[in-house]
This record gives sequence, C-alpha cells and structure tokens, in this order.
Amino acid sequence: MKNKEMHTGLLLSACEVLSAGDRALASAGVENHRQEAIMLLAEASGRPEKSFFLEDDRISEPEEEIFFWYVDRRTKGEPLQYILGYAWFYGYRFKVNDSVLIPRFDTENLVEKALKMTDDIKRVKALDLCAGSGAIGLAYGAERAKKNLYTELMLLDISPAALFTAQQNAVDIFPEAVFLESDLFRELGETRFDIILSNPPYVTAEEMTCLASEVREHEPHLALYGGADGLDFYRRIIRESRQFLNPDGILILEIGCSQGKAVESLMAENGFAEIMTYKDLAGLDRVVTGRNIVRQ
Repeated sequence: MKNKEMHTGLLLSACEVLSAGDRALASAGVENHRQEAIMLLAEASGRPEKSFFLEDDRISEPEEEIFFWYVDRRTKGEPLQYILGYAWFYGYRFKVNDSVLIPRFDTENLVEKALKMTDDIKRVKALDLCAGSGAIGLAYGAERAKKNLYTELMLLDISPAALFTAQQNAVDIFPEAVFLESDLFRELGETRFDIILSNPPYVTAEEMTCLASEVREHEPHLALYGGADGLDFYRRIIRESRQFLNPDGILILEIGCSQGKAVESLMAENGFAEIMTYKDLAGLDRVVTGRNIVRQ
C-alpha cells in the first residue's frame, strides 16, 4: 500500500521515501527497520543502496508504489526474504518463496561438517533429502567444485513447488544437480549414496504454537512440523537410510537443539556407528552424524 502522505506525483528524493518507509517499519516493531527499508528500496528501484544518500537521487512514482507495497507487506509480518525473493546462505544467493523455508545461518553448520567429512574424497555421490530451496545440497556441491572435487548431487523433496525453486537455484549455483520428487526414499529404487544430508521438519506440536508469527503464518508447515515430539522424520530417515548408503556412507542431520540424545539413540538402534553430535556457534546441539559401517 502506498504511503499517501508521501505521494506528490513528482519525483521524490530517495532520502525522503526511505525515511517514510523506515518510520513505518519502526512503528510496526521491525527490529532492523533502517537496514530493511534500505534493502526494500534497493529491490523496488533496482539501484545500489549507496545512491539513496545522494542529494540528487530521485525515486519515480512506480518505484515509490512498489516500495510502499513492500513496506506494507513487511509491516504485516511477511518475512523480508520472501518480499525480496532471495536469501543468502553460505555465501550464495538463493531464490526463496513461501513454498520453501528461508535458509538459516545455523544450517551452515551442517554444510561445513559435511565438507570436512568428505574433503579427502575426490568423487562423492550425495543426496540432499527434504531439499526445499536446495541451499544445503547446492552449497555443498558448489564448495566442493571450488576444490576440483567431483559431486554427483541429487536433491529430493515431496513438494513440486519446492523442487521447482531448487531447480531455479541450481542454474547459477550448481547446474549439474538432478532432482527427484519423492516422499523421502520411496522413489529412489536401488540408488546408493556416499553421503545423505538433511534438515528435515523437526518442530514439535508444542513448539509450533510458540513460533514467531512471521514463521508460523508464512513459512510452509510441511517443512516445519515434525510430529508431536518432532522426531517423526528422524525415525523414518534413520530407519530407511542405511539401504541407500554405500558402505562407510555418512548420514548427516540438522536437529533441534534439544534433540541430540534422541537422534543419537535412533542412529545407534538402527546400526549406525561413529555417531557424533556437534554444536553450533551458540553452543547448542545442531548436527548429528553417523556412519554406515558394514561389518563382515
């Protein structure tokens, strides 16, 4: 919605438009209101952020209209990344929309650990399970490519809309990736992998009611809700994954910060070895890994 007080029908200074948007975001309780206003105006006008502070920079009426439409959406709680249409993850710009979760900084821990665990393997066959935007798998493949390490990468999701978004992201980040629509492993046949990476839905029923409103009301519940105790997907993935892992293959999972012991136990019960839990920068359990040791 346009800020009617600001509209004059003339080219307005970028500074004036920016200030009006900033005030609206601040009034709505947006924490980083100034920076978000700058980002929204850059997206609306298609010009660099630094230009907004030049005295002769002007915003056209169509650009003003788009900017205040963005501001209105943000004041109503829509996530900034969905309005912009992108999010940054592991140094890469990913297209995002309301069919996929917004990649979180914490999830970079999973990619980093996967890279370290395979950095001495020249050729890897990898599966990004519950891929969403493709952030995990595509970042993993692209980082390995920088070191001239080969990755045969598949991205799998049950959502056609999510897979379409991941395919768009692959074009610029890791175009060699292939895609499969499947309910977890159901459509995989006899394919086996050296590493399976996954950030499955793990929010509990109780936690769903306590999520921030912009997450609860805008991000896809299909990618959030993990059953009453948050472990439904871990049970299925851990139980079924060994038949899709090569000998010594790695399963690496992001977890909720209170789920480490439970996921470790599930891995042990299902025959995984070398099970480890790793913490994020905040000191919270974030990643669990296990290896498919095949004993003779």
